[in-house]
Amino acid sequence: MRTSRSSLGAAVLMIAAVLAVASTGASAQDAKKNMKALVDVPGNAGKTPARPSCEIRAAAGTSAVDCSIDINHFGSNPGRGITGDATFVSIDVAVPQPKGSEVTTLGSLDGLARSYTLGMSVGTIVMFEPTTALFGVSAKGGPQNYSWYDGTTLVKSSDTRSSHSVDGYAGFTFGNDGANAAYLRLSRQSVFKDSKSRMLCPVATSAAPVECVNGPIGAPAKSVSNVVTLQYARAFDAPGTGMSVSISRNTTDQVTGIEVPIYLLTMGTPNAPLSLGISAGWTNDPSSARRGSLAVMFSTSKFKVLSQ
Repeated sequence: MRTSRSSLGAAVLMIAAVLAVASTGASAQDAKKNMKALVDVPGNAGKTPARPSCEIRAAAGTSAVDCSIDINHFGSNPGRGITGDATFVSIDVAVPQPKGSEVTTLGSLDGLARSYTLGMSVGTIVMFEPTTALFGVSAKGGPQNYSWYDGTTLVKSSDTRSSHSVDGYAGFTFGNDGANAAYLRLSRQSVFKDSKSRMLCPVATSAAPVECVNGPIGAPAKSVSNVVTLQYARAFDAPGTGMSVSISRNTTDQVTGIEVPIYLLTMGTPNAPLSLGISAGWTNDPSSARRGSLAVMFSTSKFKVLSQ
């Protein structure tokens, strides 16, 4: 518990320092000129797909890779007082480490954080000066390997179970500079969870030592839950940097999570950027091995205040 508290305390101090820096810098007028750069909409909607991007999150002893590609953008439609709009279809692939990778997104309450997943997102971005709105739906699913012990025979078994989730989301920018955004995401998750871990020992039948087992007792159980997430995002003055604060609530299991990713630095070229940052997470989930976490992020895309 000492480690969790120190990680969370360090994250809070880091967030406070970053917010203090973000409150100074370029004027609102300069930020407004760059408003379109803050929104995840390609300049040639309907002609060329966006470049693929990947994000790696690494915490102590574990990591997770999440890659996505926008396979099409279409429907660019200036007019009616709208500066432009685009509909997108995005494909996402997540490859976590088998154990402990959920620590890298601890506060998101994502029940599929330990699964290899394939997902798709379909949505629309519409720009009304000076506000930009985004809404859409997404779904993902994938397998995960589970191991457990029989509570009577203590025999170890292994099997693969598949989990999935369906989301609906909406967001909009606000403020004259267009550098702030608010989101709402509703998620329906159907996932398998490990049974409670215990140490069991067979009954001794002789003076010989017995071999005990320690791990989940019983097969994984299916769990269906609803998760509501509220998020605030803020772009900093330096291009491609920013942060977001997400508060998630699993209304089925009565569990809360908080996640704060901060993109601190962007390098490379406009067509091949590399962003660096940190992500702090916290949850009150009693089944979680850790309550707080701190991960390092590497991304091949710039921070966008409004993106799917």
